[in-house]
Amino acid sequence: MLHVTGISQSYGTTILSNISLVLGDGVKVALIGPNGSGKSTLLSIIAGVTKPDGGKVELSPGCCIGYLPQEIDTSNEHRTIKDYLRHSTGIAELESKMEKCSQRMDDSESARLFDCAQEQYLRLEGYDFDRKVNIMMHGFGLDTIKDSRPVSQLSGGQKTKVALIGVLLKGADILLLDEPTNNLDLPAIMWLESYIKASQASCLLVSHDQVFVDRIVSKVFEIDWYSRELSEFKGNYTQYRAHKEIIRNQEEKRLEEQEEEISRLEHSAKEKKSWAISGGKQVTGDNDKYLRGYQRDRSARIGTTAKSLEKARSRIKRVEPSKIREPLVIALEPTDNPAKQALSLTKHMLGIMIRSLLDRLPFQFIMVNG
Repeated sequence: MLHVTGISQSYGTTILSNISLVLGDGVKVALIGPNGSGKSTLLSIIAGVTKPDGGKVELSPGCCIGYLPQEIDTSNEHRTIKDYLRHSTGIAELESKMEKCSQRMDDSESARLFDCAQEQYLRLEGYDFDRKVNIMMHGFGLDTIKDSRPVSQLSGGQKTKVALIGVLLKGADILLLDEPTNNLDLPAIMWLESYIKASQASCLLVSHDQVFVDRIVSKVFEIDWYSRELSEFKGNYTQYRAHKEIIRNQEEKRLEEQEEEISRLEHSAKEKKSWAISGGKQVTGDNDKYLRGYQRDRSARIGTTAKSLEKARSRIKRVEPSKIREPLVIALEPTDNPAKQALSLTKHMLGIMIRSLLDRLPFQFIMVNG
């Protein structure tokens, strides 16, 4: 489906280094890494928006990509919601092409182009497009907004939802979603989660919503902050964290054992050197030739042992600990003058939030009277 080989990118400093990955059919993968590690850049390169300094991106023939960037600029988008969706999905272009070709059906090339356009139109369920838009609008909580409303008049969250609908209606084989839950309320996040899970499309997902990620992905791609290279882990985000913790504990144990062995060798070598020196300086009688010879031989043997220990110490290759980027911690102090009203909820809003939260818990609540 998708093969990325040796992708490198630099903007004065290295952003991505020799990134390679494979995304199979229908696989949902989380792309993770600290802020600034190149996640958005990699998605942009795969989508064909950004040209990499090196490497290549290969797609299966006829593969369609649906790309949602993190920043969506619709400030100058004066088309209506319906027109925006018709153009962003390609429906409008296909209808125009079919209309033009239908007027010259006696020409073999026009007939061929019509058939190709119609095949794509049917794949996108173009004849059922309006009903699909209504379903999506309802799912994202936009059913109270008419599709004749200009996109420029929508709020930031509504614009994000409309852009996301355009990506999902594109009939993509691969979804590249960069923080799709930004500006989405909880019901919309839950609806999107269900849609992606049920979709046959592959998905490469960047999101800070750990619950959202956990419920969708079966694999994790991590971009390392220091090497800017990519590692692959099987499982969801929680399983990835547990796996990383095991690796970190094993590494710490190896480091501790190695330091103990180095300390033992250094101490033993130093001790035997001291013995060899003190043994060679012991005073004996002038006529005790045999004792003096024994002491010299013994000191020499101990000195040789000390040198062997030092060589063994020098041959130990220290285990380099993995570099871990320390998280940014901002200490917040409470004030003596809190806001008079921090949050206001209606009874209806509170009910929706509670039901939505209970639906996302890994266990079931049973409500009883009394």
